Amino acid sequence: MLRSLSEYVGFPAVVGLILGGVAILVLSTTLGGQFGQVLAAFVGILVVLGGLGMMFLVWLKRMNADIGSNRRDIERDLEEIMDGPDSEE
Repeated sequence: MLRSLSEYVGFPAVVGLILGGVAILVLSTTLGGQFGQVLAAFVGILVVLGGLGMMFLVWLKRMNADIGSNRRDIERDLEEIMDGPDSEE
């Protein structure tokens, strides 16, 4: 399930969620009665928090990609170091 969600985690989704949440908050202050304002404000806050959570997931995804590329570079260097003495003997 996390792999299927990772396809949707990206910069456009984060921007969309945060802007959508802000739009809901603005609309909640201008439209509706007391209950509508409270409900829309609650939904808007949840959407903004979801956008911030997704921003953290984007950061985590990029950090994992950097760590993975560094790990492959280190493994390649270690293989060269380990193969070096064998070829000299």
